[in-house]
Parts: sequence; C-alpha cells; structure tokens
Amino acid sequence: MTLKIDLDLQNIAVEAAFLPELERGWASESETNRYVWYSEWLDLMTRLKHLDAAHTSGVMTAEQQDRFRALLARLKAAAPIIARVDLPLPPIPMPA
Repeated sequence: MTLKIDLDLQNIAVEAAFLPELERGWASESETNRYVWYSEWLDLMTRLKHLDAAHTSGVMTAEQQDRFRALLARLKAAAPIIARVDLPLPPIPMPA
C-alpha cells in the first residue's frame, strides 16, 4: 500500500506541475489529445480520491501526509487552470 500511495502522489504531482504548460498549448491541441488528457485526468482524480481515503483512515506515513497536503495546495492553486482547460476539478475538499 505504501508504494502505491507514493506512486500516486508522485504521478498526480507531476501532472499538476505540468498544468501551466498544458494551458499554454491547449488551444493548439487536437480534440483527440484533449480527450486523452481528459481521460487521464479522470484516472488521476480517482487516484486522488483513494489518497484522500488513505489520508483520512491514517494509512499514510507522516511524510506521505505532508506530500498529500502539499499536493492539495498545488491543486487548489491550479484550480483556475484546471477549469480553463475544461478538466474536472478535484473531487475532494480542498484546504481552506
């Protein structure tokens, strides 16, 4: 479980960091590429829900909890970009 959590945290963080670049090229992306991004993003958001459950249930290590909170902050900051490229917003509550 710990390895899966680490991989999911890493994969979502990498894609979240890429969002500004994605937005810059979004207008020139084909409909097919946009659909691929949408599908991949849905998968990542499903993983995010699983991470939230792991966080809530206390399964994460202290380091993973820190990374999860940092990821949520990054996703919250990226919410305007996520909306502008028509991807679903994260399906879990964001920190205040």
